[in-house]
Amino acid sequence: FDMFMQAFIALGDKDSSKSQELLQKYQLAAKEAHGSLTDEIKDKLAKVEAKSKSKTEQIASLVRMIFTQKRERVVFSKEERDTIYDKVMASVEFTDEEKKRYQECREFCEEYRKRKAIKKLLNSQKEQKGHGRNPIPEDMPRLEEKVLWPEGYIGHEDEYVIVYQGKVQEFIVPAKVRYFVQPYRRPVVRHKDDPMQKLLQSPCDEDVFWKSYASAELLAQLECNKYVLHQPFNRQIKKMKQDGLILAPSTVDDWHQGVCDKIELLYNLQMDRVMSSLLLGADGSPFPILDCEKHKTVNHYLIQYRSVATGIPIFMVNTKNKHGRGTADIMDNLKDWKGVALMCDGYSGYDWLKKINGRILCRCVVHARRPMERALKENPNLAKIGILFYQNINLIEEMIKEKKLEGEEKAQFRKDHAEPLWEDFKLWAASAILDVPKDSNIYQALNYMLRNYTELTNYIDIPDMPLDNNDTERLIRDMVMGKKAYLFCRDLDACKRAAMMYSLFGACKVLDKNPERWLCYVLKHIDSTPEDKYYTLLPEFWEDEEQ
Repeated sequence: FDMFMQAFIALGDKDSSKSQELLQKYQLAAKEAHGSLTDEIKDKLAKVEAKSKSKTEQIASLVRMIFTQKRERVVFSKEERDTIYDKVMASVEFTDEEKKRYQECREFCEEYRKRKAIKKLLNSQKEQKGHGRNPIPEDMPRLEEKVLWPEGYIGHEDEYVIVYQGKVQEFIVPAKVRYFVQPYRRPVVRHKDDPMQKLLQSPCDEDVFWKSYASAELLAQLECNKYVLHQPFNRQIKKMKQDGLILAPSTVDDWHQGVCDKIELLYNLQMDRVMSSLLLGADGSPFPILDCEKHKTVNHYLIQYRSVATGIPIFMVNTKNKHGRGTADIMDNLKDWKGVALMCDGYSGYDWLKKINGRILCRCVVHARRPMERALKENPNLAKIGILFYQNINLIEEMIKEKKLEGEEKAQFRKDHAEPLWEDFKLWAASAILDVPKDSNIYQALNYMLRNYTELTNYIDIPDMPLDNNDTERLIRDMVMGKKAYLFCRDLDACKRAAMMYSLFGACKVLDKNPERWLCYVLKHIDSTPEDKYYTLLPEFWEDEEQ
């Protein structure tokens, strides 16, 4: 503005050269100001647009979770698959050898699909018998039979003749008495002929926790209700009150701590067994802990490691990092691991394994496929091609299961049929990613696959390593469901006790053993079991006599 006024005054003084010079400077300054203002507005608009896009994606994800299907399965017809195959052939400049390989992979997968469809059709034509209503178990206690007579019969039996006794119909009735009281007494005796008059008394029975009135059965029921059936202690206390048993929350909490103290040795034994596995699967989930100073919850993490060979999990809590999920925590968790390969998602906290000789990092293929499926609506042409590649890769694993291949045969089959598919997939993705914007969903899906290509294909040479981490994620589901029920843990010690319970009950789930009967047996026998025989109390070695 000052420059403009100087030019205006110079023009009034009829000094044209000076006024022209000042006007040019004014125009230049105006352009610079306009340019900087335009750039600032563009930056602000870009930030607003990015924020709006992020919110829109979050809302779309929420709507999908609540109102639409959650499954990621996409079904293509034979015609659609042929069209997709032709699009790949047209979009990638294959060499003659690569074209031949691609065509062989296509024919191999389509031939298997054809055999699978024929087998399914033949099975559907077989007569299927309906199972009807499940019978009531014979060993369930029966009450005395009730006979319902017609009105007017009772008191006048001599006036009627029973034509037909009627069919007995059984109904299930919940037990009216939920709890029984088992009295114990330990008399003190003295032998008549003992000159020392030594007093004798029976030792404490192992069935109970002395200094409390909790039996092993009651404690096992409380723990299973919380960590298997996802019922927090406060809800169980309310139900007990309705049944006539009034317990203080502090009492139940003390019982819980006592149980965890008893079985901590078993937890450590199971951890040693899992960490001795050659192959591991890893997954984690946030686990809120109450921070009394901040008067709110803070996110910590429970990380699960699962033995691929046995399926047995171990949940771990670490405190190297404030959240328990950083690289330092993971390195500390795995410091005693003696294995070779680990399967996980795309989390970068495991990348350090790639730098260690003798260790192999594998990435879950499902986590790579998921963003491709989410990009289906945004870019169906490219997303369908990517999804079909993943489907064909999964078909190879189906064939392996059908043929019951193991060991070197399994690895060789993967090398012959899965590896060419991955190579074709990589060639197509490297070509397709050049033509899509970097902020698009399809770019993220393609970039994820290309960035983690080595880790995604490492499973090919390891026969016992699965294609994905689904089994590990299924085992963590109980913890996630329980967390939704009781919301948070009181402190880090409570979080560690939860990890202990989820580990041991998770082993019961994998081995199909009754967790309540197992825990009841352990509480009754752990004190009398020699230390070198503690391993026999693990779910892996425990034999259920009632099964």
